[in-house]
Amino acid sequence: MDGCWHESFRIFAIKNLAGNTFDIEENLKQVLDAKQQGYQKATNVINYLASHECDHLLAE
Repeated sequence: MDGCWHESFRIFAIKNLAGNTFDIEENLKQVLDAKQQGYQKATNVINYLASHECDHLLAE
């Protein structure tokens, strides 16, 4: 596998941009470091905020 859509980045970003929570120590570091989620390296993930399969950021 060369790369994979990183769904947890999208979920984290929407939760924090909507103003519900912001836990920089625990969540941000984990979501930005793909190795903590089982990926071999950071280049194996594609961070995204919207796709054709889910609502766009403003709709969220």
